[in-house]
Amino acid sequence: MKKSIISGLVIISVTTASLMAYGPKGDCKGFGNKPKIIKVLKQLDLTDAQKEILKEMKTAKKEQRQKMREEMRTTGTDMGQYFSDTGFNKSAFVSDKTTKIQTRVNQKADHIEKIYNMLDDTQKQEFVKLIQE
Repeated sequence: MKKSIISGLVIISVTTASLMAYGPKGDCKGFGNKPKIIKVLKQLDLTDAQKEILKEMKTAKKEQRQKMREEMRTTGTDMGQYFSDTGFNKSAFVSDKTTKIQTRVNQKADHIEKIYNMLDDTQKQEFVKLIQE
């Protein structure tokens, strides 16, 4: 009896720990998992014009992501291009994937730069202070 209770508790503990380790999936708005830059921007005293610029940037970024997804669906990655009778072309695969990742990183950096550049000097100082905390 004790063994079954202990084994049951162990199974429940392991299952709970596994679920907690992976965290919530999907829309996490209720869990406070917003990027730090968004949290910092909410702490700044933005003007209505700046808030409007942020909305426009968010819309443009969303459209850009949708466009990229559509391109990926239509063109896709043909894994067959990396294989031949002689084997797997690792260098071409790594090169293609690195280029895609670099593109995403550059887009994110451009987005952050646009956000920073729209702030006035006082807001920039406060932004730097908050982002470094």
